Amino acid sequence: MTREGDSPIRGLVLAGGESQRMGKPKGALVYHDKPQCQVVAELLDEFCVEVFISIRTSQKDLPWLGAWPVSCDSGESFGPMSGLSSAIERHDDSAWWVVGCDMPLIDRSVLQGLCNHRKVDAEGTAYEANDAKPEPLCTIYEPSAFSLVQQSWKAGKYSLREILKSVNTHVVKPPSVDALKSIDTPTEFSHYMNEKRK
Repeated sequence: MTREGDSPIRGLVLAGGESQRMGKPKGALVYHDKPQCQVVAELLDEFCVEVFISIRTSQKDLPWLGAWPVSCDSGESFGPMSGLSSAIERHDDSAWWVVGCDMPLIDRSVLQGLCNHRKVDAEGTAYEANDAKPEPLCTIYEPSAFSLVQQSWKAGKYSLREILKSVNTHVVKPPSVDALKSIDTPTEFSHYMNEKRK
């Protein structure tokens, strides 16, 4: 939980992936009446001093971003690591709460749960994924982790999960097994929407 004196939190919605399996940007998909990247940004806005949508430079003028400020990847994009590394370059004075745009079941209660368990003396606070490893795409990364993120980026090592496994990460059980469920293909998207309509 954020207390007086803790580093403030900035939010980063990851929406810059190529989405090859989905065939269209995942951030543009509409699960809840507006593009999902905007939904996640609105959720994070309650907990963060500022929220950015992380994209590739080629995406910066796309309408599904809405009016949210963007953080463009510096140089070539290599997945979530690119987004976080570029965000750190711009603001290294706060924690960064990274959330992917492909998990439509994330809601306020899911974010509140992680915020409640935040440990500022760890390098990060993360939910546990279904494989019992930390989920890097719903994690609060503390400033103490930033040097390792930048070192890994420069060394061509692009796995945020490996970073979380190598440092003092406070891992929290999610509120349900499906809370962090990702939607990655058109078939999964159609199934989710059909189930939602029932």
